[in-house]
Amino acid sequence: MSKTILLLTYGTRGDVEPYLALALGLQKAGFRPVLATSERFQSWIATFGIEVYPLTDAVLALIETNAGKALIEGTQRRWTRLKSGFELTRKSGPLNGQLVRDCGQAAQDIQPDLIVFHPKAFAAPHIAAHLDIPVAMGVFQPVFVPTAEFPLMGMEFLPKTLNRFSYKASTAAYRMFRKPVNELRKGFGLPAIYQGRHVLFPPERATYRLLHAISPALMPRPADWPAQAEMTGFWQMPETKIPLPPQVEAFIGAGEKPVFIGFGSMVSSNPQALGQMITDALAQTNLRAVVAKGWARLEVGDEKRILSIDPIPYDGLFPHMAAVVHHGGLGTTITGLRAGVPSIIVPFFGDQPFWGRRIAALGLGPEPLPRNALTSGALASAMMRATTDQRMQDATRAMAASLQSEHGVETAIKRLAALI
Repeated sequence: MSKTILLLTYGTRGDVEPYLALALGLQKAGFRPVLATSERFQSWIATFGIEVYPLTDAVLALIETNAGKALIEGTQRRWTRLKSGFELTRKSGPLNGQLVRDCGQAAQDIQPDLIVFHPKAFAAPHIAAHLDIPVAMGVFQPVFVPTAEFPLMGMEFLPKTLNRFSYKASTAAYRMFRKPVNELRKGFGLPAIYQGRHVLFPPERATYRLLHAISPALMPRPADWPAQAEMTGFWQMPETKIPLPPQVEAFIGAGEKPVFIGFGSMVSSNPQALGQMITDALAQTNLRAVVAKGWARLEVGDEKRILSIDPIPYDGLFPHMAAVVHHGGLGTTITGLRAGVPSIIVPFFGDQPFWGRRIAALGLGPEPLPRNALTSGALASAMMRATTDQRMQDATRAMAASLQSEHGVETAIKRLAALI
């Protein structure tokens, strides 16, 4: 009988799609993967023939509230953002409790041999301890393993001597989740935890394998990482064979290569204003563009040089673009780089500024343009540079060749197979 592997992930599509890629690889390798995530993704995942276990959507739905939009986009006044943060924290408490219970129920129903989890599904190591099975974290940012080489994301202001120390903040932030975790542990007959670090690394599972689905070509593995912290390469979905929609193909073929503009799962409190900024930037450059509406529901000018689209697979679209403008989520970043085109990163929050700086440092795109300070002039200038800088274009083609030789899913499967 094939071994069952429970994949617990939560968040936006950028948090789910790499786990779907891993699930497809595990299935091909003879395992039985079950992907547990927000119920909003259930029908989409099922189209790939992967078994899905739906989790509550309530926590994820918070980012679509006015408070969530204000916090993520960062364009509101500081007091408004602080107020939004307090409101989300207040509302998320009981909702995270439901998410923890859903994760526990998923494991109870599925009885897995191994759990692989996203850090937002932080109940996983406690469930693994209760079931006495191995656990591994699959993570897309270098935030939990201290290194002297660079500080925790967002703490670049610290002196380099505090680089390793800065990582204490990443696990300390999990203190707010102790209550739902302790309720779960009580039901398991496990003692309560008190430290933030123990939410992710409880005493019963103090160390386990951390698989970083990051390309070493984009960020080399720190030399001082311990052995259990590995870098597999990105977990890329199999290339889609779905042809582009006829209207997209017709638009691409009607003139010079367009640029792509889209912010994926990022939301906006004022999509009309953001869309107008994009329209104005394009008018300053005379560039053509394919604009993805995304979760922000962007509204752009109805002009011959702009095509507005609903979601389509980026791996089939990006190779036809002159450059790609996006929020800097790792999945979209990797897809753009694999297509061999420059990236213009407009980071909203989280790890996105980090990847934007890495893109610029490697000469794969201009300096990032933070969403909360974005202007049409800055966007126009960045798009002109990305579409005319020959050195930048050569660098992205070289990076594409390097990424094509990586096999992140296969590497991860080898590491996971060794655990069971």
